[in-house]
Amino acid sequence: MLNQEQLSKLKAGAEEWNQWRLRTDDAHISLQNADLNGIHLENVNLSNVDLRQADFRGANLEGANLTEANLNRACFNGANLSNAVLEQAPIHEAEFIGSRLDKAIFCNSYLVKADFSNASLRGADFSQASLQRSIFSNADLHHSCFKEADLIYSQMRSASLVDANLQGANLQGANLSETDCDGANFSWSILKDANLTRATLLGANFTEANFTGACLQDWHVNNSTNVERTCAAYFYTESSLDPETGEATYSERRPYDGTFGPDEFSVLLQKSFDTVDLIFKDGIDWQAFFETFQQLNMQYQENKISIQTIECKGRNFVIKIKADADSERKGAIAASAKEIYIQNTKRLEAQIENYEKLIEAEKQEKSALMRFMETMAEKQSSKYDLRGANVGSLVDTAQSGSRVQAILHNYAPEKRESLATAANEIQELLDQLSKSYPGTEVPMQAVAQIQANPKMMERIVGALRGGGKAAIEELVDHPALSIVLAAIEGASNPT
Repeated sequence: MLNQEQLSKLKAGAEEWNQWRLRTDDAHISLQNADLNGIHLENVNLSNVDLRQADFRGANLEGANLTEANLNRACFNGANLSNAVLEQAPIHEAEFIGSRLDKAIFCNSYLVKADFSNASLRGADFSQASLQRSIFSNADLHHSCFKEADLIYSQMRSASLVDANLQGANLQGANLSETDCDGANFSWSILKDANLTRATLLGANFTEANFTGACLQDWHVNNSTNVERTCAAYFYTESSLDPETGEATYSERRPYDGTFGPDEFSVLLQKSFDTVDLIFKDGIDWQAFFETFQQLNMQYQENKISIQTIECKGRNFVIKIKADADSERKGAIAASAKEIYIQNTKRLEAQIENYEKLIEAEKQEKSALMRFMETMAEKQSSKYDLRGANVGSLVDTAQSGSRVQAILHNYAPEKRESLATAANEIQELLDQLSKSYPGTEVPMQAVAQIQANPKMMERIVGALRGGGKAAIEELVDHPALSIVLAAIEGASNPT
């Protein structure tokens, strides 16, 4: 039962509450079902307090002491519990969705079916905690510790476990699909029936881990991944989701029948490291990669580097490079490739940014010139008959005696129509693409769509011929225009 008097004291603030606890026998403090939504209780002492089903949504409990507090079914969604201590606490079915729990301590706590979806748990310590069927989907678990924790059937899909410590953890049936586990320690862990589909495990340590029945579909490992003395009676290479239950089912068993003998699984994994796997998440800058590959060839000539395969796995690209080298040398090649690629992407991005600035400056200059000409036209009448003509610039005598050079582009009516149509199509296409793609991708997308539309391509090529390019450049206002026109001209004149 909720004790209203105790609740009032807690709402008075952490300092007053902590002093009251020092003076009072706190054998039984009941705040069950308490509404503490948004409360600020930094460094509060709530150890041994009954907080079942309490509502701490959006609360600030940074540095709080919740040791042995009863937190079953309590709600901490969006709360701040950074550096909080929740050791040896029953936290069954509690919710921490979107909460901040960096460096929080949950050692030896009972967290069955607790929900940490989208939570920040950097450096959190779950050593020897019971986390069966707990949920960590999309959680940030960098440098977290799950040493000897029970994570049976836990859901960790798309979580970040970079440099996490899961030594001796029981991950039987756990869903680790699409997780980022680079540098994580899984030594002596149990991964029976675990789902590692599309997990990234570069540099991870699986020494003496058990993979029996696990699904390893499209997992990303390389020669820096430690698989010494790993074991598995069998494993799977395909998984699919059951539309009714949402659970994964595995297929494509290896071996097809029977089981692996001693060390056979470990040897099989070692053979998969014959290539250097370069993994590019969320797309790849092809120009930067090809320059990187050329530089690698120069740097490692004696290793005869060649591209074996290029694979697209979801949003990721995996480029397998074959090299005549031992595992240590392959690791050096992979590290160099990553470093050179990052340098090249930064350099190319800087070039594109500079180019866009030049285009913007040119646009501003043209705009200023047009405003100047309009002002001059308003101040005096031109001595030229401009009816029916497209004006690029004007020649007239200014009041100051300066001379403004003018160029008149006169076209036959049918030519004017084709130019206007082509210019309008290009303008609409570029404006539309600018809403969906970053500026650097607009030219490529525009050229691809024009080439995919033969009639549109024919109209634009026809308009460009016979001096129409200059008119289109004046009619269309977009920084990507010059690149698009150059590409179209090149495509229509391949020789």
